[in-house]
Amino acid sequence: MTQRAVVQQALDVACAQHAALARGDVDAFIGGLDQQERTCAALAAAGISNGEEALVVDEVVTSVRESQAILDSLMDDLTRRMGHLRVAKTAATAYLSRAPRSAFSTQDA
Repeated sequence: MTQRAVVQQALDVACAQHAALARGDVDAFIGGLDQQERTCAALAAAGISNGEEALVVDEVVTSVRESQAILDSLMDDLTRRMGHLRVAKTAATAYLSRAPRSAFSTQDA
């Protein structure tokens, strides 16, 4: 594969990965990680250091950085939600431990 083809494939994959995250399709992003890893390895092996291909590599890096920003935001949101769930679980556990046993009876009165 030529350097140009390697660079173009890396850009295509990086853009597809970014687009998946931008539309909220985390499953598609995860599904593309192996391909992204392969294209990044091929890009590193190609040894591109200057010229037109180097400019495209900069685009790849920019796309990956933008994807990382989306991932960071998703992780922050997930962490916040997990905190709310922990509080809800603690409250439910506290309530259930203090509720009268009759509240849990399955027998009709």
